[in-house]
Amino acid sequence: MSADDSSTDDAEDSFTNGSDDSFTDTSGDSADDALGTLQEWYEEASTREDGPDLDELSARERGALKRARAMATFLDDAIPVPVIGYRVGADPILSIAPVSGDLAGAALSMHIVAEAARLGVPPKTLALMVGDVAVDTITGSVPVAGTLFDAVWKANRRNVARLESHLENRTEVPVE
Repeated sequence: MSADDSSTDDAEDSFTNGSDDSFTDTSGDSADDALGTLQEWYEEASTREDGPDLDELSARERGALKRARAMATFLDDAIPVPVIGYRVGADPILSIAPVSGDLAGAALSMHIVAEAARLGVPPKTLALMVGDVAVDTITGSVPVAGTLFDAVWKANRRNVARLESHLENRTEVPVE
């Protein structure tokens, strides 16, 4: 074995960490340790103490509500702002790019409205939900002030609250 071969072997060993997965970091300083896994984030974002009792919902309704809550958290509350104790999400960050960022945020926000429509939310409530998304999109398109508005308005949280209200106050519960 030449000197060149041994240096190559040492370099390969430094990437394997002695495991079957050559990209597994066993040092304990991985991003998963610092930020948690995506699955843990989803579970935390989609479950809350308030709102309808999840045990009383059908599996389809429970899944739709969890997806809507997770999307609202992602768009409105995913990132804590240090010092001031406020949370912002992807929506105001997308809003930094005028118009195109707001359109992308609106497309993601419409996911919550689509989940609500699939669950049979009344048309009047759906119209209010679309109105919230429209106000968020139009006002958010204004440079600087629109981004600040997006950080405060939280249309997605409002829309999830409307969906939860519908699920809590309906008179007929679907049977699966």
